[in-house]
Amino acid sequence: MVTLSNFSPSTPSLVAPLRVAIGLASAYRRQTVTVMLCDEGVLHALKERNPSWVDRYLTSARAHKVELWVDQPSLDLLGLQPDQLHASVQVKEADEFWEVRSGSSLNLSF
Repeated sequence: MVTLSNFSPSTPSLVAPLRVAIGLASAYRRQTVTVMLCDEGVLHALKERNPSWVDRYLTSARAHKVELWVDQPSLDLLGLQPDQLHASVQVKEADEFWEVRSGSSLNLSF
């Protein structure tokens, strides 16, 4: 798991977690790698937020079977709808989101 829960409007910091996740997925092909966005971190998944060059990282992440998740409670808290997010983002209910995160053998936070 690679978790991003912060937001900085001056930088597209989704790139760093994606690069780490892609590297982990490349090195450990039998393991599932998921980038989890929660709290203000979900703002990085907005379609309007991602410049075209970030799409290269999202495409590479999909090619390496890296999943990108956001939790529904964070969307609700920020007043966002799933259709505002990049197409590769999966919205998960809080129970599944946190259960998978707590059961992970490796958790990296940004």
